[in-house]
This record gives sequence, structure tokens and C-alpha cells, in this order.
Amino acid sequence: MIRENTVLHKYALCRIAILAGAAIATGGPANAGTYLQLHAFRGSGDGAHPATGLTLLNGNLYGTTPAGGAGSCLGSPKGCGSVYSVDPATGDEQVVFSFNVSKDLVTPTTGLTDVDGTLYGGTLDAIYSLNPTNDEVYPLYSLPKKSGNSVVGNLLKVHDKLFGVASYGPNRFQNGVVFSVKRNSGHGVTLFEFRNEYGRTPEGGLIDDDGMLYGTASLGGAYKSGTVFALDPTTHAVTVVYSFGSDGDGLSPYGSLLDFEGTLYGTTYRGGAFDAGTVFSLNPTTGAEAVVYSFKSSKDGILPLAGLVEFHGKLYGTTSFGGASNDGTIFRIDPITGVERVLYSFEGHRDGAYPKSGLTRVGKTLYGTTFAGGDTTCISRGCGTVFSYTP
Repeated sequence: MIRENTVLHKYALCRIAILAGAAIATGGPANAGTYLQLHAFRGSGDGAHPATGLTLLNGNLYGTTPAGGAGSCLGSPKGCGSVYSVDPATGDEQVVFSFNVSKDLVTPTTGLTDVDGTLYGGTLDAIYSLNPTNDEVYPLYSLPKKSGNSVVGNLLKVHDKLFGVASYGPNRFQNGVVFSVKRNSGHGVTLFEFRNEYGRTPEGGLIDDDGMLYGTASLGGAYKSGTVFALDPTTHAVTVVYSFGSDGDGLSPYGSLLDFEGTLYGTTYRGGAFDAGTVFSLNPTTGAEAVVYSFKSSKDGILPLAGLVEFHGKLYGTTSFGGASNDGTIFRIDPITGVERVLYSFEGHRDGAYPKSGLTRVGKTLYGTTFAGGDTTCISRGCGTVFSYTP
């Protein structure tokens, strides 16, 4: 089973046919840098539909796919997902681990967190560790069925613990949880169960800002359109920093937050002046929120699902739709002036489509994934790509 944003699924899985290809350089007026397709996923035996970002370790980029791989998945021909690595210099890709029912680990739903050379990630209902020296994966913690399932966002290391967020629960009345796991013992604790007034259905991970942990919930809050919340990792007290849905601001934040010079920045999937999503800023002390930019049409990208990354004082991100072919974009925004520029427009027939994850900066280059596009021998719409972009 692939857990996807339902709105993205509605559009992404019904409209593209993508040509297979090797590395592709940019072209066209919307592009302002160098784009390379590093790898196109092939599905069974490889991986399919990457929906999370990349982590650099020992010179390689590591990521996960929620489908594909070689593992047995209760008779599903699409596989249970994979951990993969990509050499950013050559584009060579290797499947590090195929998830399977025999390991009681299926469908990875997060990216990977590097802690002292060991990688940690989450699945539909468990936390695992991966030793990159021998490619061994070890189940670390299983979430209680009553607490929630589908770990979202990347895990966050705070001292000897990993903090994470899980969305949904075993029934429709549960709204997600925040939990922590001790790395040395695998002992886990549910710290907070979301209730509507605090937000519900979180989709992004946590960040640490001066000892407080901040995250987003895509729904709930005072106006039922999502929140930014803060959690004290010592007392486990949760406060709502901001509720979305008033005065033309954004609606439904899906990505994780970015702390840049003491201000939190993020994106909302909807809302803003044109109901096509926003980039917003938030003072974590006062709760003062401002819309930095409102996406307005397919020309400038629409419906961002991922968080942002800072590079030379500018914020970079992806939109899941919009651009010249409505297959998504890479954009840059000035957080001071609010000026936005589309740097690259994906063209699903040749270079990828519908990025759901944010970007990872390594030196002067940004790396990311697209949910679809690439090798049409996988399926007609392609199983996704890994790419690099150098502004």
C-alpha cells in the first residue's frame, strides 16, 4: 500500500506519460541553472515513487521509496519499498535494502536521519535503523496500534532519543501522535496525542529551535486549517503557536519547518491570495505570522507539499504542480522582499514530475526526488526520479 496525499494522488496518477532517459540538462525560458536526472526508478527490484528527501552519508545520497524493491509484500507485485543510495557524481544507484514482511517492516514513509553514521527511518507503524557498512536493517520500535500509524517527516535526534510524528490512527477518530524512542534500547513513549484544538493529521517532521521542538499539523486548530505547534521535549507540554485559516493566510501545511535567522519558514499546500499555496514566516516567540508569497498560477508553481532549504540567504523549494508543463517546479524566494522565481519546470515526459519532497543542499548543488516521471518501462507514467539542480 502506498500512502499518498489524496489530492496529489488524484492528479498525479491520471495524466503523465514520461520518456525514459539518462541525465538531462535544462532547457527553456523557465530554467535558470543546471538540472540533471541522476536516476529513474524502475519499480520491481529497484524502487518506485519516492516521496521523501535525501540524506548525504559517506559521499552517497540515501533515500527511501514506499513501493518497489525486491521484498515480498503479501502478494503485491509492486513490492514493499526500498532504501536506496545514489552516487551524486555518477548517478549510480543501488538498492540497499528491500522491505519485506519477514522483517515485519513494510512501506517506508519517511526519509532517513543520520546519527553518528547510522541511518534511522520510519514505516507505516515502526522505527528502524540501518547500518550502511553492512546494509543490515533492524526494527527498533513499533508504535502502539492505539497511538497512530504511518510515521511522517524525518526523525529528529535530541540527546539520546529520536523524536517523531505519526499521522492517523487505527480509526478515523484519532488524529496522530508525537513520540520518542531511545536509540540504545528501542524503548518508545507516546508524548502527545493530537486533539482538534491543537491540530490533527500532521504530515511533516519536527525541528529543534533553541531547545523547543516545532512541527505542523495539516488540519485542525482554531480555524480547522492546520497549526504550527511547539513541544517541550522535557515536560512534553504542547502549545499552539499559530492556527491557519484566517485573514487570507495559508491553509494546510504539509512540510517541515525551516529555522532561518530566528524565524520559522514553511509552506502551505492551499490558501493564500489565490488558494494555490503559500510560503509563510512565523515568529516562534510572538506567534506573528506573515505570508511571504502567495502562489497564484501554474506559471509560478502551485500547491507546495514540502518544506524549504536556505542557500545564500534565499529559500529554495518545490511545488507539486505548476510550471510550464504543470508537472511541478523548483523555485527560489527572497524572504525579505517576497520576490519568487521559478528556476526549473519539470516536464513529465522526460525528466520527472510531481515532486513531493524538499531539497537537500550539498555544497553548491541541490538534490531532490520526483514522485513520478522517468522510466516508462516501470509504468506508463514513470516511477519517479532522483535529480540534482545547481543554481
